[in-house]
Parts: sequence; structure tokens; C-alpha cells
Amino acid sequence: MKTTVKHLSDTRVLVTITLGATELEAAEQVALKKLAKNVKVDGFRKGHVPIALIKKNVDPNELGQETIENALSRAVRKAISKRTYRLLSVPKSKSRNSYLENHSNLQPKAMSCLK
Repeated sequence: MKTTVKHLSDTRVLVTITLGATELEAAEQVALKKLAKNVKVDGFRKGHVPIALIKKNVDPNELGQETIENALSRAVRKAISKRTYRLLSVPKSKSRNSYLENHSNLQPKAMSCLK
């Protein structure tokens, strides 16, 4: 995870976070475990389906959205906790569609924070 901070004024900063493949893979595993609770596959009880089968049977868009939400929330918490900032706006990802299409790096568009 790479974090850059741009000072906008005495009280505001812009924080940009870039997540790499490692962070995204971890977020995807968490998303798969969460989605596993609702996936039904013949021959398995609900909630007891192996992760490999879940990945094959879950909607790729739903998995992508869940992965992005998990990765962003984890990254924002980590970035903010290292500093004494308060979050002013919810981060937006400018590469969300790119991630959903080919699982490339995710870079949330910067978020505004108060110092």
C-alpha cells in the first residue's frame, strides 16, 4: 500500500492510496468468505462450500464490488490511523472498473481529511 499526502491548506489534506495485488488478494479472500455464507452449491450445505467453488459460482461483479469495498475500508482505516486526521469524504476509486475487468491495482481517488 502506497499513501501520498498533499496539503491543501492549514487544515485540509488530500490523501491518495494505491493498493497492490497483495492487498487486493487479501481483500478478495475476505469477500469470498463473506459471500460464502449465501452461496448454495449442490452437494454442500449452505455456508460450507470450499472457497474454490465459491469463486466459480459467485457473480464476478458481486465479488469485485465486495472486494473493492473491503480493500478500501481497510486501506482508509490504516492510512487514517497512522495520522491524526478526520475523514471528511468517502473515497472514490478511479480504477474501480479496471479492477473489475482484470484485477489490476486499485487506486482510490483521494479523500479529503481534516488535520
